[in-house]
Amino acid sequence: MNATIFAYGQTASGKTFTMRGNESSPGLIPLSIAEVFKEAAKNKERNFKMCVSFLELYNETIYDLLVENSEKLEIKENTHGVFVKGLSIFEVRSLEEAMKFLKQGDARRKICLLYTSDAADDMQCVDLGGRRIIKKKK
Repeated sequence: MNATIFAYGQTASGKTFTMRGNESSPGLIPLSIAEVFKEAAKNKERNFKMCVSFLELYNETIYDLLVENSEKLEIKENTHGVFVKGLSIFEVRSLEEAMKFLKQGDARRKICLLYTSDAADDMQCVDLGGRRIIKKKK
């Protein structure tokens, strides 16, 4: 079984909170991971191998969030299906271990602060992850 959770939408629309949530109100990702481990624990006759990956699609480029200073990755296809070449995959044995990987990946996400100036009619995006500063003239 493979599960993919994808969030798409404009800046500040609530994607991160919907997916991650917080301590008092967990989002889709922690709830889904918890459910997978709960269901696996119910089925004592089978062995399950749980693995996690965490990628980000940012400005049409794919990055592995579980690898420090990830190179750009590419989507590929073979006889087994579609995959991201070079994406790291880590085996996890508990909800807590999976959540540690999620927290590690979250720390590498690109988070931008947007500055706009009506007078200058331009926009700046300062990447808090340290990768780039984007300036656009409108």
